[in-house]
Amino acid sequence: MDDFYEILDLPRTATPEELGGAIRRQLRTWTKRTNNPVLERRQEAERRVKQLSEARKVLLDPHQRAEYDRRLEQSPHPAASGSERSSPSPDDEPGSTTWLEMAAHLLEQGDLPGASYAARQARDADLSDANAWIMCARLSTRLGKMNDANFEADQAIISDAGNPESHCARAEVHFRLGNWGEAYRSFRRAAQLAPEMEGPRIGLGSALLRLQRYEEAVAMFERLYADAWDRRLAGDRLGSALVEAADAVPGIRAPIGPGMPSPHEAAAMVQYLDRALQVASDKRLLMAARNRKMRLAPLAQRGTIMRNRGSQGPANAMLTTIVEVLKRGLK
Repeated sequence: MDDFYEILDLPRTATPEELGGAIRRQLRTWTKRTNNPVLERRQEAERRVKQLSEARKVLLDPHQRAEYDRRLEQSPHPAASGSERSSPSPDDEPGSTTWLEMAAHLLEQGDLPGASYAARQARDADLSDANAWIMCARLSTRLGKMNDANFEADQAIISDAGNPESHCARAEVHFRLGNWGEAYRSFRRAAQLAPEMEGPRIGLGSALLRLQRYEEAVAMFERLYADAWDRRLAGDRLGSALVEAADAVPGIRAPIGPGMPSPHEAAAMVQYLDRALQVASDKRLLMAARNRKMRLAPLAQRGTIMRNRGSQGPANAMLTTIVEVLKRGLK
């Protein structure tokens, strides 16, 4: 079994505060590395994030930690190998490394022009390298060079149509351009190629929101939240989608007046907002959900009373569709 203490470089007597701080620091480091264009490095980062998420779940719960400590004491465990170190080794940093790895490192440091230069060097060294085209496309997108980004994303797919990251790169271009339908289709293709990857599904949920397919978007983010490595981040994504879905409820039919949802609509909106308050942790998001709920509460109470008396409003259909979407899966 994994020795989480050894991976975190902490003694078994470490306090919950020390453990939580170490886990947060390492999650920040390794989560950034999940976007590394080098497959082996990306897979290592994804494995590490999963391991750190499990460490957080176990070590920060007193009962689970006590049971884990007991099992760890009884089982032999070798020292963490180089592949299991939580902190980066010198070999992880660019030096005598490839241009592509240098581009990833510079991107991580926030040096977009430097990263773009290194990515172009990697591309020029091997025009058939899909990972180099992917990195070029993503950097061009972030730098606002959309013609270049579009061409580079196309070349990535030509080089390796079976690489989900190629389709993600194209989706990001379309997303930046506001082509929500094309972004959705590219993210969906990436998700089909790699259903275990989180990135394409996050992109799908975001595209669905832009397409105003709110019930499907919320269902997608609910699934991501259930499977998430980082529940706080996933909870904020879901909470944001729920607030957007709540705001969209009056659009199901012609509103009865500016800023005046019907009682049925208000009740449906509050259900979304209640869920957002359960899962979100971002202070601004929580404040937005609370303020909306406070304004809607009187109307929502009337809507609940009417619903309990058997008068169903059309807005409730939007919320109940989420259950149906979850059952049948995203088409």
